[in-house]
Amino acid sequence: MALSPEMIEFCESWMRKADSYTGNYLSDYYNKAFTLFTLYNRLYAEATFTLAREGTITLAGDKPFPDSKGAKEYAPQFIGHDDLLTHLLNNSDTKLSVQSKLSFLKLSPPY
Repeated sequence: MALSPEMIEFCESWMRKADSYTGNYLSDYYNKAFTLFTLYNRLYAEATFTLAREGTITLAGDKPFPDSKGAKEYAPQFIGHDDLLTHLLNNSDTKLSVQSKLSFLKLSPPY
């Protein structure tokens, strides 16, 4: 599914901001994490509203925004589970990070 030009510009500008933190200072790690967190919040909100407009999901008007489902279910559904997994596994930094977290938890990678 395509993102609007405004959403693409938002993502690109926040990625530039995240990339600007060099890691020379401890605060860079917090600032980068907060920046990426903000970006993902916007992405899953956009995914949730897009899926609702398309009729793929239904949002209850009398309930709060479904942040948890938006972040964990609707964003991957919007992106495409297979595409998401392919991109995660083909990015060496991400793959290494996932492997180190799984190793720490004494779990095996799913691939």
